Amino acid sequence: MKQYINPDKSKTYKSKSKRTQELINTTLYILESFGIPMDSTPRRLERMAISFLACGDIKSLNELKKVKDLDSSYFLKTRDIINFVNTHFSENISSGSYDDIRRKDLKLLTIAEVVLQSSPNSATNDSTRGYSLNPMYAQLIKSFGAKDWEQSVKDKLKGIQPLAEKLKRKREIKKDEVILP
Repeated sequence: MKQYINPDKSKTYKSKSKRTQELINTTLYILESFGIPMDSTPRRLERMAISFLACGDIKSLNELKKVKDLDSSYFLKTRDIINFVNTHFSENISSGSYDDIRRKDLKLLTIAEVVLQSSPNSATNDSTRGYSLNPMYAQLIKSFGAKDWEQSVKDKLKGIQPLAEKLKRKREIKKDEVILP
């Protein structure tokens, strides 16, 4: 499996246990399979992965099969996500960073609808809104490790344009020729 985060480039990643590093790396592989772009900084990728894991109540590789989703009425508010990652992933994120969870760590995941909001019609800064995994993606995570997993992902996501492609789309810009004197 590809190494997404170089331990020499991220002090926080390097300080984590080998099991946690493997879980983060596996999570990034899963997210890339779902079409999430992996062109961020090592720290941003690490934060996205651990926030994703918090939204599914996953603390180890063994718990991938027991992932929770919105259908199981499991969701965490941004401050709960901070508490989860601080407790289970040796982080030291300030409770005042709750806005960074929404605006940075979960942004791509919510745009791609891999992570859903518990109350999508609520205001942006509604403190009661939580985040949870999309049940369709949770089913794919539960089957992770199966021999034909990558093909299952392709089949299940066939009609969905990957976020990485949406963000890289070519734009047709009309250009007018300008002649200077």
